[in-house]
Amino acid sequence: MTFTVRSTNLVFPGGSGQTLAATFEAPEAEPHAFALFAPCFTCSKDSKAIVRMSRELAERGIAVLRYDVTGIGESEGDFSETSFESQQEDLIAAAAFLRARHRAPALLLGISLGGAVAISTASRLPGVGAVAVVNAPASLDHLRMTLLRLAPELATVDSKEVVIVGQKVRIGRRFVDDLRKHSVMDAVAGLDVHVLVAAATDDEIVPPDHGERLFEAAGHPKSFLAIPGSDHLMLRDPDTANWLGRMVAAWFERV
Repeated sequence: MTFTVRSTNLVFPGGSGQTLAATFEAPEAEPHAFALFAPCFTCSKDSKAIVRMSRELAERGIAVLRYDVTGIGESEGDFSETSFESQQEDLIAAAAFLRARHRAPALLLGISLGGAVAISTASRLPGVGAVAVVNAPASLDHLRMTLLRLAPELATVDSKEVVIVGQKVRIGRRFVDDLRKHSVMDAVAGLDVHVLVAAATDDEIVPPDHGERLFEAAGHPKSFLAIPGSDHLMLRDPDTANWLGRMVAAWFERV
């Protein structure tokens, strides 16, 4: 059974106290579960893949809160002052908001860096029973080295404007330095929840072997899903994100 989806724009206080913008995708019927969607690096909640996946889940009875992290999209704050840790705190704040307004999220979703944020934060969120990540890096050093290659000055200056996937964004040295303090592999190995790792076979930003490494490190129960012929953000074929949303919903309903 599929449901008509209702989208509602919301705001809530983020981890650093800034007001964060969010969209709540919910079925018209009472949801049977609630989920949070952590966005990709510098992506907004309105990125096509995030929107498409969220609506597919909502059509199947799983309400999804997708949000902009501090300093991105419609959220307040200065992104150059954020870090990986602050993105974790934003996710925790989103979970608290969802719990107060409805009930605790049972599913965490994350795409690209958002997948690493979801993995690294899941154990701090009571009620989470499943984590599904898409094209997530197995090592944050991958992003750190990419940023330093694009802007070597980030090793010494406080912040630097960087062009990422055609988008200009100011990155802080704090963000780059903080990436060294977190191990996604250790975090996924320590999870005591159901884990789904999805990896695009043609990912040009996070190679699919990152997904394989995350899957190998995770304990059971776990699942792996290859996304055939897809790029990093599933832009080449827009229906790929719809398909993936349906797959995640079917997996979650079984676990």
